[in-house]
Amino acid sequence: MKASKKTSSVAPAQATPLTFYEVDGSGTLTDPSVRPPSLRSDVFQNVSPSYLHSTDDLIEEVDRCTPLAIHFSCLADERLSEIEDELADEDSDLGIMARRRLAFLADELRGDPDTGWHVWVTHEGDLGLASFKELIQDWLDDEINWGEEDYFDDVWSGQSASLQFFSDLEASVRKALGVVIIDGEHPGSSYYGAELRGDIAQANQTAQDLGLTFRFRDQGKVAPDVPGASPQSPAGAGSGACS
Repeated sequence: MKASKKTSSVAPAQATPLTFYEVDGSGTLTDPSVRPPSLRSDVFQNVSPSYLHSTDDLIEEVDRCTPLAIHFSCLADERLSEIEDELADEDSDLGIMARRRLAFLADELRGDPDTGWHVWVTHEGDLGLASFKELIQDWLDDEINWGEEDYFDDVWSGQSASLQFFSDLEASVRKALGVVIIDGEHPGSSYYGAELRGDIAQANQTAQDLGLTFRFRDQGKVAPDVPGASPQSPAGAGSGACS
């Protein structure tokens, strides 16, 4: 009696999920998966108080980020005003040594308004470290100050994420797609971006021919019906560090 033959089936190959980059009316490319930032922590992702274990760690972390260092200078100025009030209070019960320490700190803060806060942090020592870490976290949790934009992470928006992605592509691939990198439209310009200069459909055909895993679509519109696209294609991924 012949054994029955076992049938084997091979699962059909599934379409490769594609990342879609959006093209606005001027051709600027954006990654729609990168949500618009709202807090400082969204645009200063390399700043964190979590791994600061000493006052030296904290000073180094703050000094790395100019807007945060400016903030600490302002906080130190406020602390100087408090110290001056304490020293001027004739009814204060400050001891001689405490008064001397505060007078020394006040002199340091007056003498160097920009980095005098270093002395303040060192003066408070490890006992004050937790409070300073809270000040950093409070700053990160605050709303974005757009006046600090020059110091934002290299990748903090859909446009900057696209710029980084396409900048990393080989120049020959960008040329074939019709993508150009704009590094300032003119001297002093703050505009930086990747732009698609050609037709979206043609660029998508080229991307398919080159075996690329991304395509283009008009901004705010659903993904076009392009060959190789998965019905549940993710939009793409972006990342975002204080310069």
